[in-house]
Amino acid sequence: MMSISMLDVAAIVGLNPYGEIFHPDRKSSNPIK
Repeated sequence: MMSISMLDVAAIVGLNPYGEIFHPDRKSSNPIK
């Protein structure tokens, strides 16, 4: 569960490319993108 949390946070920050794969919806919500 902790690993998923880290990926989730990374996805929001936009530093983790894997975050886009696990959470493609967050990429659209990501202001950095």
